[in-house]
Amino acid sequence: MSCQARREFESPEAARRLANLRQQSADGFAGDRYRYVRNPMAVAGIVQGIAVGWYLGSYAVIVYSLVGAVLWHVVVRPVEEAGLNSRFGKTYTEYRQRVRLWLPALG
Repeated sequence: MSCQARREFESPEAARRLANLRQQSADGFAGDRYRYVRNPMAVAGIVQGIAVGWYLGSYAVIVYSLVGAVLWHVVVRPVEEAGLNSRFGKTYTEYRQRVRLWLPALG
């Protein structure tokens, strides 16, 4: 990184922008797509895999999707949630208590 870029990156203005982004991120846990389930992309990917398997009449694709869901739940999710918890602390803990992991609360 050049000296000029480093000065701009380490400037007080950059620090304020970064703090503002972190606050928006912490405040926005339940915003939009993360309001109903904590991992909408994982849920969508799993549902899409199952739907493709059903459409193709392929039990192998359905099983592959379900195995992927289990692996994601057991291997990826704990690491991801530990990182979010260490980054956002109480805010993330409260979010986890409000929003379900896999199935949205209806009502």
